[in-house]
Amino acid sequence: MEKKIYSLTDAVSDLKRKGYLDELLFENDEVVNLSRGVKLKVGKFMIDSAYQFESGEKGEDTSIIYAVSANDRSFKGLFIDALNLHSTDNESIKEKMTEVEHQETDQNTKFGLPKIHKADFNDNPSRYVLRREFPDFPQCPFGQSFSMLGFDTENKEYVWLVTSIIKDERLKTEVFEK
Repeated sequence: MEKKIYSLTDAVSDLKRKGYLDELLFENDEVVNLSRGVKLKVGKFMIDSAYQFESGEKGEDTSIIYAVSANDRSFKGLFIDALNLHSTDNESIKEKMTEVEHQETDQNTKFGLPKIHKADFNDNPSRYVLRREFPDFPQCPFGQSFSMLGFDTENKEYVWLVTSIIKDERLKTEVFEK
């Protein structure tokens, strides 16, 4: 079952369970690991995901949590931008932050792909298949490659299937034959 994130506290707890334990800060062109006294320049770390929360009567107060890991996997940590007060002049960091914010805060997409929820799948299970090792997979936003992805046979596009669909015995799998 996929965990729902309803608050800043839920997000922090969930990310800490996933190993994002260190306290981080963005400073100029570096991420500073306050827990370990380490600094990494742009290109030596990845922003793995972000959660955005809005509060106030009109959503004017925004807080964002960034889950960050060192490229060499030496640490994983959190940067919490309470009330969206953090700013950086470094364009590379701004670009990374913006990409992940837009990608992760939209409940209908994941990694830039349409996100298919269990209710959608239940409406027409034969519409979706799980493809493995296809050469036409879209590029992974974190520089890795996908080994499997959902495919919407009606719209002819790759989609992100929630975990409960992948575990559903009605989901058919297609393996690319070389």
